[in-house]
Amino acid sequence: MLADPNGFLSLGLCDSRWLEQHGQVLIDAATTAPLAGDSLLHGDVRSDNLCIRSGRALLIDWNLASIGNAAVVLAFWLPSLEAEGGPPPENVMPDCSPQLAAHIAGFFAYHAGLPVIPHAPLVRQVQLQQLRTALPWAARMLQIRLPGPSYRAEQSEAEFGIAGRTDTERAPEIPTQSPIDEVHIGQRTE
Repeated sequence: MLADPNGFLSLGLCDSRWLEQHGQVLIDAATTAPLAGDSLLHGDVRSDNLCIRSGRALLIDWNLASIGNAAVVLAFWLPSLEAEGGPPPENVMPDCSPQLAAHIAGFFAYHAGLPVIPHAPLVRQVQLQQLRTALPWAARMLQIRLPGPSYRAEQSEAEFGIAGRTDTERAPEIPTQSPIDEVHIGQRTE
């Protein structure tokens, strides 16, 4: 991303100076994130991939399933949870490693700046929404300055003036979703 930061910078979450000062710290931390493990991971936990049935939350849409550290599932869900009115990630997962928070921010930073996917037009907008939480979370965890003065979590995509995208390429608004009360994740596979 540092070699070609235009997609990320076009999101308006930070300026190039902030990225120059802190980008390598984020990348170094992300590359040492504790991802290894033997748990079944969903890979895309957010409210639209949860179904409540008989008082339990069931995960659906397992196309990104993998094996790894169970903490990854919870950590990837936290930006979505806060974006939908939930608590900040560090309140839910105070023992999350800064490296894992940086890994999650890096994932969303890379993907949110890519072109809209024609057959899944909401994906980039959801990733941007998650990045608005994940990037400041990683900065707080790594004890680096929060993203630049242009960063405001409440800004809408239209206010960012995303470079290189036309109005027809922009994803439609994300429908409001209700927060999830309980989720059972990261169960060990046998």
